[in-house]
Formats: sequence, C-alpha cells, structure tokens
Amino acid sequence: NAEYMGSDSMEDLQNEATRLLGEVDRLRTLAGQPAFASPILNLVGTAEHSMKSTLTELKSFQAGPRVGVAVILLRGDDSQCVLVGVRKGSHGAGKYALPGGHLEYGETWEECAHRETLEETGIDIPASSFRFATVTNDVMATEGKHYITIFVVATPPETAEPQLMEPHKCLGWQWIPWAQIPEPRFLPLTNVLQSGYVPF
Repeated sequence: NAEYMGSDSMEDLQNEATRLLGEVDRLRTLAGQPAFASPILNLVGTAEHSMKSTLTELKSFQAGPRVGVAVILLRGDDSQCVLVGVRKGSHGAGKYALPGGHLEYGETWEECAHRETLEETGIDIPASSFRFATVTNDVMATEGKHYITIFVVATPPETAEPQLMEPHKCLGWQWIPWAQIPEPRFLPLTNVLQSGYVPF
C-alpha cells in the first residue's frame, strides 16, 4: 500500500541517499589506510555515482505534485456518516483522514479506491461502485509535499464492518457525520470540507 495512509517512495529515496552518504564517509576513512587506498577510492567513486543518481530521482519526486485518491465511504443510513481514521506513522500523523492512497501507474481512480479500501479497511467494494466526487489541490509546505487529491465516493454493503488492517498506519476507523469531523484534519480533508462539497 503506497501511502496516502502509508509509506512514500520519496521517503525511501531519502533513506537510500542517507545510507549512501554514510557509506561514502566510511569508505573515505578506509581510504586513508595505504593498503586500501586504490580499491577503496574506486568504491567511493561508485558509491558517489549511485548517490547522485538517487538524489536526481529524489529531486524529480520533489519537483511536481503527486496524485492521491481519497475514499468517501457513506454509511448508507440517515446519519450522513462517513468512515474516518486517525493517521499514524507518516506525514499527517495524529490527524483525521479518509481511507486512500497514491494512484499507482496504470490505475484508474476507481481501481485505486477499490485497492486502498480493501487494504486499509477490509471492505471489498467493486471498482465500478465508486464515482467521482471532487478534487483538491493540497500544498503541504512545511513537509515539502504537494498532492492533487481525487475524491471518490461509494456506499459499502450494509453488512460490511471496517477492520483495522494496517495498525501501523491508522489508529482506528469510526463513522462520523460529515459536518462533524473533528480537528486536527489531514489537509486534503480540510480542503474538501472548506470547499463546501457535501457527498450526500
């Protein structure tokens, strides 16, 4: 599960760049010993090349916005409740958010919504059941992230109960009236609420 609720490819690249920097420093220390100088300097050159490639890829991630899909699941009764969880272990931790995640290469919005809903809540809703709701432009300046978030909406079967499938990414799911989702909220959710959009 790529993370609207979970891990980031950009974070993986940052970790790899940090690892490579440490490796280069270690190799330079070894290169100070005459017996190791020549072969170690060759390894330093290779490590530095890998690091530059990683940093170039990292900059490409930072250069433009990514696409997220947020899923508005309606309870299906008169309560006007939607399914909301509290994020954990990633950007936006401790904030209320909808299920969702990154749009993967080649996916439709509906396919992404189906996958993320199943992975995060255990609720299996056919991709054909999701419909487009709205879109927000979400610039998280303090975190250096920029998302275009596509909101889709669906109503789960009456017998479906959300499960906490990824406890390392979410504190738990609950049904909350749309107009009463508390703060703090993940920025895409804040923006969609402030836009005046109502899914009912």
